[in-house]
Amino acid sequence: MPSSTSSSEDTIFVADDISHQFGTVTVLDEISLSVKTGEFLALVGPNGSGKTTLLQIITGLLTPSEGTIARPSGSARPIGYLPQHPNLRASQTVRETLEFYGTLLADATDTGRILETIGLDAVSERRVGSLSGGMRQLLGLGVAVLGDPSLVVLDEPTSGLDPRNTEHIFDVVDTLTNTETSALMTTHDLTYVSAADEVGILNDGRLVVQASPTDLRNRTTETDMAGVFGSVLGRDPSVQTGHKD
Repeated sequence: MPSSTSSSEDTIFVADDISHQFGTVTVLDEISLSVKTGEFLALVGPNGSGKTTLLQIITGLLTPSEGTIARPSGSARPIGYLPQHPNLRASQTVRETLEFYGTLLADATDTGRILETIGLDAVSERRVGSLSGGMRQLLGLGVAVLGDPSLVVLDEPTSGLDPRNTEHIFDVVDTLTNTETSALMTTHDLTYVSAADEVGILNDGRLVVQASPTDLRNRTTETDMAGVFGSVLGRDPSVQTGHKD
């Protein structure tokens, strides 16, 4: 299945023929993808398929060996990023954390609005060190959306979380994209991937396909995304969690 990208005027991010090598090892091989305004793109793939490396290139933390990137422009913070393990200060409160990162931005930030968006307004005075794993991920998401970036990039934000917190993360992402923020998320959780507008499946450093969940189900005649994943890759659709690509 070939991958599909868009040339529409509302496309805010385009990666074109991105390849990357670490020494003699090719991690990404001619990947092209795009994200539209207000779109939620979920990237799934086996461990070692290159998901984290791709996100680091998208956010500018790595420079690709080959290919070009067209990132959002026109805002003070074009891209917000939530890594797999956000480095948050345990001694700070939830509110202090957001206020601290807000001072690093040129424009003032509405901490109260962010707390409400991520659902942590009731625990705003709790220390980060006392938060559950799900709450820490939500706080990391709050840091990522400070400054109203055009694109929010999330690396395995639901890894290790229980179903309730996983659903909450996806609900927050849905809220963000309803306000025209775009979201790009890597995930191993196939249960909620159907909530995305588009799904990209990576394997061995290649983007096998980028299409809507409905289109993918129609192409493979599968009824759920776990079946789609297995059909596209020709293997058991189960995917381990918690490993960095």
